[in-house]
Amino acid sequence: MGALLASARAGRGRLLAVRDGGRLAGVLVAAPPGAYPFPPPPLRAQLRIVLGQGFSAAGRWRAVFDALDAVHPVVPHWYLATLGVDVACQGRGLGRALLAHWLREVDASGIPTYLETDLPRNTAFYEGAGFHLLRQIHVLETPVWLLQRPAPALGDVPA
Repeated sequence: MGALLASARAGRGRLLAVRDGGRLAGVLVAAPPGAYPFPPPPLRAQLRIVLGQGFSAAGRWRAVFDALDAVHPVVPHWYLATLGVDVACQGRGLGRALLAHWLREVDASGIPTYLETDLPRNTAFYEGAGFHLLRQIHVLETPVWLLQRPAPALGDVPA
């Protein structure tokens, strides 16, 4: 996660966070049109990942990123890289609030959005926000759902 945040900052990513009291409860990381893929994390972060997870894990992550990149849309779009809420804070609408806040910004741009998820329960969550399933693929034998949310019609964009 630290590597993703460092890459998102370096690549003009959109970072949103929600707190529960004084602690971080949820984060949304997105790439605006033209910012995908994020640049690699700084060398220090890369070394920390390899040393912490090992070379075989780093190789698996590379395979995952390559597989997802091969099916990533080439048309201009916003990319939802991750949306996560601390397990202790789930079920209180924090993720839905982060997503809704970000989608208001995205809708004002008039550009479609795209994401991937490997959790089946997430598809219903995102479909409730206007995403629809493009297709399902398998990455390292794990099912991954690719979802897109079309750009709003001109009359549907909030002023």
